[in-house]
Amino acid sequence: MRKDKELQRLLDKEHQEEAETGCCIGTDQNGCIQTSQDQCKKTFSTLRKYTQTNTSRAVCGQDPIACVDPPSVEPNKWPPYDITKWPICKKLTEESKNDTTSPHLNCKITGRPCCIRDQAECRIVSQEYCEFLNGVYHDEATLCSQVDCLGATCGLLPFLHPETPDQIYRLWLSLFLHAGILHLCITLAFHFTILKDMEKMAGWHRIAIIYICSGIGGNLLSAIVTPYQPEVGPSGALFGIIACLLVELVQNWQIIKRPWENVLKLGVLTALLIVIGCFPWVDNFAHLGGLMFGTLLGFAFLPYITFGKWDRRRKIIQIVVSIGLIIAICIVLCIVFFVDQDSTCAGCHYINCIPFTEDFCSPSLRGRGLDPRILKG
Repeated sequence: MRKDKELQRLLDKEHQEEAETGCCIGTDQNGCIQTSQDQCKKTFSTLRKYTQTNTSRAVCGQDPIACVDPPSVEPNKWPPYDITKWPICKKLTEESKNDTTSPHLNCKITGRPCCIRDQAECRIVSQEYCEFLNGVYHDEATLCSQVDCLGATCGLLPFLHPETPDQIYRLWLSLFLHAGILHLCITLAFHFTILKDMEKMAGWHRIAIIYICSGIGGNLLSAIVTPYQPEVGPSGALFGIIACLLVELVQNWQIIKRPWENVLKLGVLTALLIVIGCFPWVDNFAHLGGLMFGTLLGFAFLPYITFGKWDRRRKIIQIVVSIGLIIAICIVLCIVFFVDQDSTCAGCHYINCIPFTEDFCSPSLRGRGLDPRILKG
């Protein structure tokens, strides 16, 4: 959803490492693969880092002089010693295919870029190994810098700009996705009970605004604290509706019998759900964000009964203040998520998961930072 600074630093480092690679050619003519000096075994292969004439770096199956589509001519001339800026060569000259002085051009390429998982991890491996890792194999390319792994693995609509992830719609699209039948059944049970009654009381259009905006607010807060944890479900939206129940109780306090009894019921329900959120794979930050936005949205959009002139003025001021706070909080959260990205919250992970055992919260802690790369060249 954003151009992540930490991920971009890692990708820049990997591109620098790729710029130092060469074409590792097997001595028994069993193929070649683009790799580093450490990965190219000297006993059974030879690493060619430069062409025979030393006019450019050597890349398996590519050469600025030998490529005719696209050709290396101005204004799109290939930088000879920066292979990370080379395009994909679609066609070589016929002479290069039989050129014995350039074995990197006519060897059988046994490994090509493979995009793995959802954090733009790319390694040059065989197609069989890539399929084993459930990766996306790019048989048209020879270098990782020639493929867009984020775009290949993220799916849905393509990025407007290839190097800038801009799928902001995931903030609300994830509200309608679920992690399984049980997850879906819990959501539907809530919809057919609490949400149905709220729609009858306030109207579907008001509840729709509160539901979706609470879900987006909860997802945005969660994305700030656990930016690398994939999540689905409308938990933030459901907590927003629960917050509306509390708002409705406060707004109509004068006409409700035994209001403190209802406050106790809502408090126990909310506390129980927050405790459940302290277990792995349940996102308490989405819960708390939805609760916060739902409270403000409830004060702003739910219909109300006034008890006198002063009560009417108070509730109008309440609406204005609530809308102002919603806008201010949204601006702050967007700045932190999209622009700042370096803010940290020591100890906040205990809100999302309480470590009852040493590795109890491992799934939740992973979402706070990038996953370690599973392949090393």
